[in-house]
Amino acid sequence: MCFFRPKLHVYSKNDNYTITNHIIKTFGLVETKLKETQSRHIKRTILISKPSESRPYYTLTTVGMGAQVMRNIPPSYRKDGVGRAELLICLPKNWDLKNRDEKWFWPIAYLKALMQYPFQQRTWLGYEHTLQLGGKLPGTEFKGILFDYPYHIKKSDYKVQLENGEYVWFYQIIPLFSTEVVYKNEEDYNALKKLIQENYGVVNPERFNVLSKLGPQKLAE
Repeated sequence: MCFFRPKLHVYSKNDNYTITNHIIKTFGLVETKLKETQSRHIKRTILISKPSESRPYYTLTTVGMGAQVMRNIPPSYRKDGVGRAELLICLPKNWDLKNRDEKWFWPIAYLKALMQYPFQQRTWLGYEHTLQLGGKLPGTEFKGILFDYPYHIKKSDYKVQLENGEYVWFYQIIPLFSTEVVYKNEEDYNALKKLIQENYGVVNPERFNVLSKLGPQKLAE
């Protein structure tokens, strides 16, 4: 019996250096590299940039997802160079990254899962996309995810160019309450971003649902 094994897409040595160097320059010195030994579709690596004075939080960034072009991207987006992506998430400097309990480990687990998601589902992820999750992120009340451009960096650093001229875009994962996902999709993304305000982008498992500022009706929708 013959089993089909999908082609493993990997960055060239030069492209891997370009991506890694961009991450160090943009998000800080890499303290730890989490590398997967067995993969499907892509090789999954996560770089952990340690907190600094200018960025007082951990930044976890994927390397490998952008080695393969995502599918079913609308022509207008392809024209703008959208097709390849890497993901990141920012965690408070007191986050216990060595702890494998779900409460602490979920950011790593979800980054790895989301790296494979577009290729397993034959779809794409990009700016302002949201996903409703099947359950809560461990240790939180969040049930959704927003993909945003990395905050507090220059627009020119949202993407980096590969040897072949194509771009890899960086998208930051922002955990949301399920009603916040609905509000963003039905109302206004920028309005939601303004409501979140303080430390937007750094995960805070204890933050309240910002729609409470708009009254109980919005929380119930």
